[in-house]
Amino acid sequence: MNIDTIAAILVTIALGLSVDYSAHIGHAFMVATGTRQERVYHTLVDIGPAVLNGGFSTFLAFGMLMTSQSIIFRTFFKIFFLVVFFGLFHGLASSFSCTKCLSTFLETICKAL
Repeated sequence: MNIDTIAAILVTIALGLSVDYSAHIGHAFMVATGTRQERVYHTLVDIGPAVLNGGFSTFLAFGMLMTSQSIIFRTFFKIFFLVVFFGLFHGLASSFSCTKCLSTFLETICKAL
């Protein structure tokens, strides 16, 4: 498999974007105080809209590429559309579900010991 310059740039930017949304949500959750549910609520209320706006503005920035005739720009659009979509989904929805399930499981194990 050969990785050319364009693929290397796309992968680098995609990794940065995919970590960005989850990192902001995770940081806000860790610095919030209260019970788990209160921390989730405060995280979604305080930082959730900013992360959503960031994802939307990122989509607007490369949204015009979908009308391009160049295969490079259309590929760029497809990759980044999916990166932003899945990054926002993971940051705003699935990370809290996984955190809740994992913490409940760990609490059950600790009580059993």
